[in-house]
Amino acid sequence: MANDEPAYTTTTGRLSPLLKKIRETGIPSEAKTSWLKSMGFTGGNDTSMLRVLRYIGLTDASSVPTPAWQEYRGNDHKAVLGRAIKTGYQSLYAVYPDAHNRSNEDLEHVFKTSTTSGKDVVNKMVQTFRALVAQAEFTADGVTGTSTSTNQAAPAAPQVETPQN
Repeated sequence: MANDEPAYTTTTGRLSPLLKKIRETGIPSEAKTSWLKSMGFTGGNDTSMLRVLRYIGLTDASSVPTPAWQEYRGNDHKAVLGRAIKTGYQSLYAVYPDAHNRSNEDLEHVFKTSTTSGKDVVNKMVQTFRALVAQAEFTADGVTGTSTSTNQAAPAAPQVETPQN
């Protein structure tokens, strides 16, 4: 679900525990405030995490868990989350295919172009993205791997000599 303005939460430190709860508990019929509170997330700002789940496609527009939610509960949860992040942040990955390895400044630049909000909101967008990426795995093909850059050059293509006429 790629929206124009990236979702963010003011409680980025609570994303990791929430994602862990998703893997450990049953699938709710709806992931709304009442469900969130039943999982122990009772802070007033915790509800902003529900928008993030929707943004990356773990829930649909009606807050119903999607097939990605079910997949996230499996052994490949980090790779599933990586794919969900790439889907939700499609416009960011269109600019930077390796967005999960980019600097905060690069991320801020892209997020600034997708919102009319101020610097504080843009910072929260970056922090939210970073908190998600910390729980995910990525590779060039989107299947698995770590979220850290190796900065290695790709192997050079073989040189083929063409005969001169």
